[in-house]
Formats: sequence, structure tokens, C-alpha cells
Amino acid sequence: MGRKKKRATTHVVVPKPDRLRAFSNEHLRYEIEMLAFAAGRMGNLWRDGSDDAVSRANRNAMMECFTIHARALKAFLYEPRGHADDAIAEDFFDQPDVWRRERGALPEALAVVSPRVGKEIAHLTYARLLVSPETKGWRPQPIARELIAALKKFATGASADRLHADCGRFILQLPSLE
Repeated sequence: MGRKKKRATTHVVVPKPDRLRAFSNEHLRYEIEMLAFAAGRMGNLWRDGSDDAVSRANRNAMMECFTIHARALKAFLYEPRGHADDAIAEDFFDQPDVWRRERGALPEALAVVSPRVGKEIAHLTYARLLVSPETKGWRPQPIARELIAALKKFATGASADRLHADCGRFILQLPSLE
């Protein structure tokens, strides 16, 4: 058995504006809600300090939740379309280059998200053996801060014809975590 071949991006069909609005208010908003929920819970779970099996499982579950949704949002905001059906932020702009210019370069705090999630969370890899106790921990605050800042730029600049107004308002009311 070989590795899965990466599918080429072919025949991209960006949904019409009404479908993008519906998508943003259901699916994009879900990703953001889950990220925010997990980030909020993680702080409480770490402050608790308990080290029993249930407490560890709760902390790990929230970390997995946070990192999986962080990876999805980072890809949405910063990565080119990898598969023909991938949703990306520039689909919500009349001129995609405007979004690429507005969002700026990938922040350092987000650069490690995809590789670490892939090797340490989503896939059972031997790379986990190379992770030292000092580097094993995640720092969710800088990741959440950068994602929320980019999401606010997104909500401010996206076409009102494509981003659902409720989703835009939801994003803009997120705490900045400065």
C-alpha cells in the first residue's frame, strides 16, 4: 500500500453569493465558535491543575478541538485552495488580491499550526517521539489572537453579498485578546 496521492485542484466552482452567505453563517461560524469555545475552556482546565485521568482527558480533548479548528481557520484565511471544494477566504471578496494584501503575511504564531497538528494531533506518527516535554505544550493564546485579528480583517473587507451579516457581526464581536 502506498501513500494517498494529493488530489490536484481541478474544476473549482465557487458557490454563488447566496450559497456563500449560507455557508459562512453555518460552517465558517461553526469553526470560529468551536475555536473560541475550546480556547476559553482550555484556560479554565489548565488553571484547575488536577492531574487525574478525567482532567487530563478533558485538557487533551479541548486541545485537540482547539488545534483542529485552528488549523481549519488558518487554511481558510492563509492557504491557497488545496482541493477543488476547499473554501478559502478570498472566495468572499470581489477581488481576491485585496484579501491577500489585507491579511498580510502568515504570522509566526500560525506557521507551526498545520505541521504540528498533522504530526502531533491528527495522525499517529513516529514524529511524536521527537517532541520533547519542553516543546510538547501548545500556546493557544497567540494562535487565537492572530486568527481573531485575521478574521476581523476578513469580516471588515468581505463582500456583504457573500458573507452573511450575522456571521460578520459575530466575528467583529469576538474579543481581540490583545
